[in-house]
Amino acid sequence: MKFGSFASLVATVVLVLCASCAPKPIEIGYEHALLDSGNALPSVEVNVIGFSNDANLNQFRNCSLNDYFDMSKTISLRTDLLDAGVVKVLHFDAQTKGQPTVDSADSVLVIAPDDPIYKAWIAKGVTTIVVVQDYPRPADVTANPPAAQDSRFRQVPFASGQWKGNALIIRIQRSGPYVVNSVE
Repeated sequence: MKFGSFASLVATVVLVLCASCAPKPIEIGYEHALLDSGNALPSVEVNVIGFSNDANLNQFRNCSLNDYFDMSKTISLRTDLLDAGVVKVLHFDAQTKGQPTVDSADSVLVIAPDDPIYKAWIAKGVTTIVVVQDYPRPADVTANPPAAQDSRFRQVPFASGQWKGNALIIRIQRSGPYVVNSVE
């Protein structure tokens, strides 16, 4: 094999691999089933959090989401994560106007690769994102499981080459967030 042919082959492989790893948007929407009996969307806060090391991720996985979303806590993991610049806070309510979708979501809010939080996650070496929602609150306030055992918690690798399709698609529903397009 001539060097020119080999170099061309290597360049083609690199381009294909880089294309599959190119940053892709994260689309978060809500399911129609989340609407209440009056066809209104309840207020739902969704946090998308980037983690670059297992110690912080494990600490979060063991915290209570009830405590995480309780802003009356004077010292909280949430405050630390917000201060670290690794949390994107999204709100879904009756006034939410996102981009229309073709699937079962009424609209989506998009975290695009040019979003400052996306750029921060890349700069900080984030390898995992966690999506948590504050709805529904457990009916029994004594039920306070660690986040990793709470249905309002979803963990996804932050490597767009592992996401099928042109975006990571996550939907918010009563039973918690879920990934529509599977992760490879």
